[in-house]
Amino acid sequence: MASFYCHQTGSNQRSSRGSSNSQSDEAKPVDEENNSKPVGNAEMIKATVPSDSSCSDMGEPSINKETREHSMTETRETHMGTAEELGTETKKPDQTEQAMITGSKTLFDRLHLKSRNELRAADVLQITKHSLQSSESCAEEELIQTFIQKLLMMDYRARYITVRDPNEQDQIQQRHNDSSQSECDIFEEMFLSDEGTSQSGQIHSMDVQMAVFHCADGFLKQLMVTKLSQCQYALPLLVPHPFIQQIEFPLWTFRQINKSWKIRNTNNETISQTQQIYKTQTPMVFFFRFGSVSSSKSQLMNSLINEKHNTFFHRNCPGSSRTRVLMDGVVEIAWFCPSGTNDDKFTDCVAFCNLHGDAGDHEKQLQILTEMSSVNVVLLPQLQKNDRNMIKFQELYKDSKPLICLLTENASTLIETRKGKYKIGLKDRNQSDVSEELRRAINACVSEPPSTFRLEDVSKYSEISVDVEDDDDCRRGKKTAKEDDKFTAKEKSYGNQRIISASSGETVASVESEKQRTASTSRR
Repeated sequence: MASFYCHQTGSNQRSSRGSSNSQSDEAKPVDEENNSKPVGNAEMIKATVPSDSSCSDMGEPSINKETREHSMTETRETHMGTAEELGTETKKPDQTEQAMITGSKTLFDRLHLKSRNELRAADVLQITKHSLQSSESCAEEELIQTFIQKLLMMDYRARYITVRDPNEQDQIQQRHNDSSQSECDIFEEMFLSDEGTSQSGQIHSMDVQMAVFHCADGFLKQLMVTKLSQCQYALPLLVPHPFIQQIEFPLWTFRQINKSWKIRNTNNETISQTQQIYKTQTPMVFFFRFGSVSSSKSQLMNSLINEKHNTFFHRNCPGSSRTRVLMDGVVEIAWFCPSGTNDDKFTDCVAFCNLHGDAGDHEKQLQILTEMSSVNVVLLPQLQKNDRNMIKFQELYKDSKPLICLLTENASTLIETRKGKYKIGLKDRNQSDVSEELRRAINACVSEPPSTFRLEDVSKYSEISVDVEDDDDCRRGKKTAKEDDKFTAKEKSYGNQRIISASSGETVASVESEKQRTASTSRR
């Protein structure tokens, strides 16, 4: 079985994961979505898998101390191939990169996943005893099966599975103290004691989803994304590889997804449209953040798309935890589809893209999406003038493309600072008011003819890997589909010729019959 892990990195594949070289693990900004600690830190690793544990059912050794300390320059076999096959150079990862790799390896061990294409569509579609079970919680070793089964049944609660602790009883932790109840003791008990169960070792729900995505074959990936779309969830658009510096664009997974919406024309007539989403041209609003912010970007985006449904997973969703491993650098996409009523927040179909993590650490994703977007929306803390992110922000501000700035340390209402540039304060403000002002600003930006976004155009960037080009299953599927299309076109053309010939023959016969009737009448 080919190992899923790789310690190889590439200088010509500039992944977002290695751009914060100057920061230590402890100095990495807290994630905006769940206030998580940096991925792969020592605290999480201690809380996850012991160094001497193993996954015997997979026939692979677990990650022990010797493996973690092994030189990161050693080339290993992976699903993407060796460094030579990738055409990359050997580069020793820095401390932050190594911590991320170690955290990812630990996560895959806990989920009993080892290799690419390990999860096959043909296998998960088989009906087993597990298929007939439905539970809101499960043991950690059952997370993958439970998630896949719920998702295939289009159960939107697939992302909210919790881990059942066999030792946990439904009771409150107790810690009695029989000492004198002085004011000092009360103060210490309430504010200084940190005893209790920590959730630092809990697996984040989106890590389960992305682990399945990384280990699925091409057909299961497509099935998985189709089901996520049917559950009205955001879909992975750009996915960094967990072990090598490479970003994947899973274009093939979008090919079965259609979206329907209704718009009103100038005569107030309702027009219905249904299109393949990967070919559809729509305005696109790109959300990202610089640094660590206190407001939830994903939660704010949900209020624009569907207030009653968590399209984007955020810190307050069930299954969220302080640590997440595989989501930083992932770009997700979702669409607002209007119903043609006066209650619609937007009058036409609009795409929303969400970059997870600090955009300053994911330069390639930031570059691609800011170039392709119609409107950019950035969440900003109070930046210093010499901050590294301030330079990037100034470039975006000077650009002609519309920019909306959400300031976490500012309490101002919607202001247009210059043409196409807006700012909205978030501090001590009602989220409903902020959402309404943001909607107005976006509508103002897209009311003028905006640049449009087409999903399949993302593949034109040479810096990213496209599954249609690099995945064997996708290549075979695309070749078969083209052959089927040619065969169908020939059959249709042949059928049309037969209809025309038949119609011509019937016309000639009708003319001859009419001549005979005329001649007979004349003789009478």
